[in-house]
Amino acid sequence: MPACGNCLYIQHKTSYYVGMITFIRHLIAAPVRLLAWVNSFLRVFDPLKAAEVIWFLTGEAADGASVIVLAAHNKGLDAGRQRAETIFARRPDEQVATAIGWVEASEGRNLAAAAQWIERCRQAGCEDGPALLQLELSLSEHVEGYDYPGLIERILSRNDLPGNITRDALLGKAKLLLRDRQWDRAQEIAEQILSIEDHVLARWVAWVTAVAAGDDEAGRTHYAQAAAGLQPEVFLGYEALGWLYMGDEEKAAEVLSSRTPDGKQPVFVDRDLADFVRSGHTDIENGGDDK
Repeated sequence: MPACGNCLYIQHKTSYYVGMITFIRHLIAAPVRLLAWVNSFLRVFDPLKAAEVIWFLTGEAADGASVIVLAAHNKGLDAGRQRAETIFARRPDEQVATAIGWVEASEGRNLAAAAQWIERCRQAGCEDGPALLQLELSLSEHVEGYDYPGLIERILSRNDLPGNITRDALLGKAKLLLRDRQWDRAQEIAEQILSIEDHVLARWVAWVTAVAAGDDEAGRTHYAQAAAGLQPEVFLGYEALGWLYMGDEEKAAEVLSSRTPDGKQPVFVDRDLADFVRSGHTDIENGGDDK
């Protein structure tokens, strides 16, 4: 048999055995997955242990991501970070980087650390997939140094992403249009989204464009529906941002100085709002949490 034929034969056999090993691992993991699912209701044993066994058997990125999230929730942020380092070294994948990125952002309130995981993922050659882009889109509204408009256009130029990511990018574009006071174009995006789903931030965009156009009746309707769909402190942040984009800094400052019925201050939902506060336009304490 020619040498090249031997190479093809060896490659074929190697692929066969690798496939068989993977199949057997998944077969063994199946009952463990079932036990983990049952345990999610009964809580008989530590769910983290079950997740770690599944990850050990499958090596799948999604299973590794589950370990990271469970470790952070059950054992603390440092435990999640340690698991992330180990799992990412074995399986550098967007799902793994995204999991620890969301943990850093939500549990650790460390947006810079979350952004670093996006960079590490790209340096490792990970796929620029929907999970990574969703995290990046959320962070880019709050972390300095991001080309937010560029990211939005990059997402909107693709036709292989889930609809929710395209929708969120459209909402981001609408917000940029509001900042530039291009009311008609922003309204078109809001109407496009609302024709498909009743999304709360599309309602917010519609409220801003209605008030800017002097349509008070439509403004009241969109305002009420947006308020009903958001936590009160988050809605106050968006209300203040809306007034800021409409050029009414006094009204924006008034909203930022208000409190929810249970005493919470407005959330700084965007860098524009945080910059407005830092610039000294209000006397509010610069302590609002980013959304």
